Amino acid sequence: MNAMKPFRSDTILLLVSNPVDVLTTLAQELSGLPKSQVMGSGTSLDSVRLRRLLANKFEVRTRSLLDRSLSLAKLRFR
Repeated sequence: MNAMKPFRSDTILLLVSNPVDVLTTLAQELSGLPKSQVMGSGTSLDSVRLRRLLANKFEVRTRSLLDRSLSLAKLRFR
C-alpha cells in the first residue's frame, strides 16, 4: 500500500480477493482512503471447493450441504 501512496483524492481502490472482507478492511485502513472509495469483490470458488471436499469426505452429495459465509468486515485487525 505504501508504494502506491500518495493517492489522488478521486482514487477508487478495488480489491478482488478472498477473504474479501478482511483484505478490503485492511486495505482501507492502510490506504487512508474513505470507506466509500475502497471496494472489494470476492468469489464463491473457495466455498464450492470446501463443499466438494466435505461431500467427498462424508460421502454425501454436495447439494445436501449448506454453507454460510462469515462477514469479518466489522472486525478490526491491527
